[in-house]
Amino acid sequence: MVNYMRKKYFLAAIAAAFAILPFGTLPADKPLLSVTVSAEEDANGFVIETDADGDRYVSGYNGSGGDITIPSDVVWIGKKAFSGNTSITSVTIPKTCWYWIDNNAFSYCTSLKSVKFEGDIDGMGGYAFYGCTSLESVTFGGNAGREDGDGGIGCYAFAGCPYLKTVKFSDANAKLDLVGEYAFMNCIRLTSINMPADTGTLYTGAFMNCASLSKITVPGSAVFDGEYIMGYMYGRETADGKLEHVKADGTAALYPAKLAGLEKAEKKIAQKELSMTLTIGSYAERYAVNNGIGYSYSAESQPQKFPAPQSVAGEADKNQIVLTWDSVNGAVGYRVYMYDAVTGKYKYYKSVKSTKCTVTELESGTEYSFRVAALDVLGSKYVAGTASEAVSVKTK
Repeated sequence: MVNYMRKKYFLAAIAAAFAILPFGTLPADKPLLSVTVSAEEDANGFVIETDADGDRYVSGYNGSGGDITIPSDVVWIGKKAFSGNTSITSVTIPKTCWYWIDNNAFSYCTSLKSVKFEGDIDGMGGYAFYGCTSLESVTFGGNAGREDGDGGIGCYAFAGCPYLKTVKFSDANAKLDLVGEYAFMNCIRLTSINMPADTGTLYTGAFMNCASLSKITVPGSAVFDGEYIMGYMYGRETADGKLEHVKADGTAALYPAKLAGLEKAEKKIAQKELSMTLTIGSYAERYAVNNGIGYSYSAESQPQKFPAPQSVAGEADKNQIVLTWDSVNGAVGYRVYMYDAVTGKYKYYKSVKSTKCTVTELESGTEYSFRVAALDVLGSKYVAGTASEAVSVKTK
């Protein structure tokens, strides 16, 4: 019986991981692979080893490929176990394989089209599915995370998969601990990822160069840690040989040269402008505001629809009108609109905190019409409720 809470981790393994990878965020711990108790090859070509804890894992594959399913008695998948295999077209990872997908486990499996996790998976290391240039869909049947919060999707895990279109969590309330640095970089056809309600940290460049990702819903739990997490692409090389970061606007061209997975892509790819659906006061809102990315609020963050202010009245003077109205419970302020005869519409005039507004610089002997709405505050935005009935007042 596998003990979920067993201590199978070693700090040296973490240091080794970061020494090998140029940069990027991985789940905090990874298996210690230094001790193998036994090894065997099953009838389907899976090379299976047993680690020091008595858990079986796949360390290699000599099978015929096609649609494969990881053996049910395997707990995790070792480093480079399937790397470079060009015959595997799909992989199903059963619920029994819940522990770990190690670094480069499926990297450069260029015929792999779909990956399905039937249940939970603690996490995956860096480059786990890197360069799978035929990969189209990834489905998580359960969590991608651990009880201690240090699992999830490692850096570059799905980078360089230019045909990846959808990443789906079947359970909307699943746990996703993190999305590491550049985890989905160069997934130029990715149009959909439904991050589950319990999503943790998103790191630098997680969705860099996702040219087709125009809309994304980010749960309120998500923490944004880093830069260029989404809504950015690489532009041309700068004078010092680096690639500039460009905010996607739907017209600027993504520069594919030297970017893994894009060697055979179109020479010019225009990345769509991103629109985020997010929660009031969230890290995602702060990121959107700071980066000038368009956004709207999710259903649970919709503004309170304040009723129209009552008893709106105006007192006229020679070239000004003083408007007053009854307060609306919960309102943080009020917005006053004045009728524009040229456009035939009520236009914004002024916002005030009290139930009184003085309209100045008016023509004497002229009638003006006004409407008033109560304001609610949502994060960094004020949202107006229902506007009052119009009130008309003639200056003296």
